[in-house]
Amino acid sequence: NDVRGFAWHNGILFGFQSNEILRSTDLGKSWQYQQPLQGDFPAMTGISTGDALLVSGYFAGVQRSVDNGDSWTPVNLGLTGQSAFRLRAIDSVLFAAGVRDIFEAAPDGFNWLPENFDVPNFQAYYDIAKSGNNLVTTFDWGPWVSLDGGQNWVASIESGGWPLGLVRQLETAAGRVFSISDNGHFTEYFVSDDGGLTFSDFGVSLAGQGQAPLSALAFSDGRLFALSYLSGTKAKLFRSTDGGLSLELLSQDVPVDWFSSPVGGRYKIFAAGNTIIVAHFQTDQTKVLVTPDLGSSWASVSAPAAGFLAVNNTIRDLVAAGNYLLVGSNAGVYLSKDGGLNWQTWNAGLSSWLAANDLEVHDSFVWASMEGDGIWKRPFSDLGLQPANGAVFFDANSNGQRDAGEAGLPNIPVFSSLSGTYTKT
Repeated sequence: NDVRGFAWHNGILFGFQSNEILRSTDLGKSWQYQQPLQGDFPAMTGISTGDALLVSGYFAGVQRSVDNGDSWTPVNLGLTGQSAFRLRAIDSVLFAAGVRDIFEAAPDGFNWLPENFDVPNFQAYYDIAKSGNNLVTTFDWGPWVSLDGGQNWVASIESGGWPLGLVRQLETAAGRVFSISDNGHFTEYFVSDDGGLTFSDFGVSLAGQGQAPLSALAFSDGRLFALSYLSGTKAKLFRSTDGGLSLELLSQDVPVDWFSSPVGGRYKIFAAGNTIIVAHFQTDQTKVLVTPDLGSSWASVSAPAAGFLAVNNTIRDLVAAGNYLLVGSNAGVYLSKDGGLNWQTWNAGLSSWLAANDLEVHDSFVWASMEGDGIWKRPFSDLGLQPANGAVFFDANSNGQRDAGEAGLPNIPVFSSLSGTYTKT
């Protein structure tokens, strides 16, 4: 195996090779294997603190040796030290789905506590959702559901059988649970009305409402957005507030012909607040389509001109923080202050080349799960948001005022001019 890194400690050169430690007392002329690290711990790098040698690993945090590598002990204090696949805020608790377990943020806001879920044959947890009292999680081969808070798990059932691999995303809308399968060539969507016990093909449901084939779904604040497209027809954008049982047409002419090769390939859409972003990853990665007003108007955003090089920075997630937007991408985090028309990097403190797997807005912070680099957070104060007075509500007709029947939006981060802190509605 390749040596991943080196460290100098107490006059000894250490090399890190998978879960084994190499030690040289003659400046690398000869090497001896030392006591292996505890558990499945691919070591990446190390540092000497003077009295101890600390080694960080890809999956399992930090280990410490005070006897020149003869023995090792974990010193994680809850630190996962791994790539979390998905961050989820559920019932005021932030969860991280990662390798070998689901973790929740400790009360101190820095450490992570394992849930100790024991789903048979799971080596990684890709997502977690809650529907009623049921917990749902997923690995490549499909979702599993627990009716007792995670003590026992059973595999969810899909009438046609789950597709081969990569069921890695779960979403909830109006009491329904959605599972999303993506094998790199096409995406399939499944829906459950019984808390994750059984699923059916949501694309069939959409076709049953007389719409063109489903191209992509996005979820935001309990709302579902659907893009339907059939070659030779107009692409349409729909919104649903009842989990897809009924659809409201937002735009009957999404200008997908602005992409250089609109036919074929895969569309993806991302939603946050009133902004929808449409991307066409396989045949045109130089631009995205953006609507800041739920489909009333569209702009073709040239990614390089907007400060967002989509060729290298494929979008992974989109979240709203106040009236600003944040994108998680293959090259970190980007910020837009004008509804997605222009972007700037927002990577201060991060390794800029790392991908942001997922973003979450929680407890006055923006949280980012970074590929191979753990979970990071940054305070809302760094965004420079301006305080505003008034109600936060769902502007269904986009007329800029609250009309009868337009519900207030809970859990929206806002700045309190009284306390000088960020809070939620």
